[in-house]
Amino acid sequence: MAMKTTAILAFRWSDGFLRLRQWLGQMRAGKNPPLQTTCLLALVIAVAGCSSLKSAYYPGEKVVLTNGFLAVESDWMLCDKGVYHVHCTESNTLVVAAMEWDNKKGDYATESFEVVLSELDDQLFLSIQCNEDGKDQLYTILRVVVPATDKESPDTAILFNVDSDKLKADAKANKINARKTNCGYGSCDYALEGTKQEQDTYFRSNPNGLWDLDNAVILKRVAQRNGD
Repeated sequence: MAMKTTAILAFRWSDGFLRLRQWLGQMRAGKNPPLQTTCLLALVIAVAGCSSLKSAYYPGEKVVLTNGFLAVESDWMLCDKGVYHVHCTESNTLVVAAMEWDNKKGDYATESFEVVLSELDDQLFLSIQCNEDGKDQLYTILRVVVPATDKESPDTAILFNVDSDKLKADAKANKINARKTNCGYGSCDYALEGTKQEQDTYFRSNPNGLWDLDNAVILKRVAQRNGD
């Protein structure tokens, strides 16, 4: 399927755009270009809330992406923050790439990161893996809601960050084992500890209450392509 013309509206024809395409070409050729250390998507999500929820495990099980749920390659607009190119791998992991302007270098820099789309009962999650200067390999976990009319091949996804007040209260009541991490600017991230089974049980018992439903970030698909 040819890429839709709306992709032209999403990207500016620039050296930065061409370098992104070169990076994607290396990925398709199996050269495995290195993942960068920043995750702009995770940073944008953090703007919608004060804290992030992290874990060594993604909730539930990976969604099987080869069944047509997502195209092999697609472009998604995140509010007005930019466009992300998403590539589905054979291991049912998403590789996400974007361009960010580097003021110090006066040039575009390619950033990329791995994302797991998973499901637990009827809940969907995005787990973003950032290797921030080698500090850890924790996932940043977000709740995903797809419109009911759009579940087989979604072109819209609504993302929710954790409700930090709920998480703090549950940790204090020993309902979940969570430690503070990355504290600064008046807020902290929270890293879940314990087994994956314990964490999945916690997610299962809090389908809505754990998430900040008053602040949503919307992803909108602007283009897609299934193979060559």
